[in-house]
Amino acid sequence: MRSVDKALVCSWQVVEVYEEALQAQPTGRMYTLYADYLQDTLLQQSPDAQAQAEQLSGSQQATAQQLLHLYKRAYQAGEHVLAQIAAYRFAAFLLLHIFAQLGQQSMQACQHQLSLLQQSQ
Repeated sequence: MRSVDKALVCSWQVVEVYEEALQAQPTGRMYTLYADYLQDTLLQQSPDAQAQAEQLSGSQQATAQQLLHLYKRAYQAGEHVLAQIAAYRFAAFLLLHIFAQLGQQSMQACQHQLSLLQQSQ
């Protein structure tokens, strides 16, 4: 089996696992994990060679439709699920913001140390 075929099979196997997990636990966290997987898949899928830059490939279109359908199902599941999804998204955004600030502070500290070393030489 070609590597592309294996990737597609694995992708459908993962989707089946997420679908089963959603049936067992239809929580905001499960919807978020599934949506994250679909978003990552969408970003990794390459566009068709013949398609223009602003067009999605067939596999990208299918994944995007699947993601939109997932969010529709989350909406239909109720406000409590949407609130959980929003909380996870906000927490992730907050963590990214904190990491960016820490990275900036670390960079400034390194630059300060480097300037001190350069001045001492």
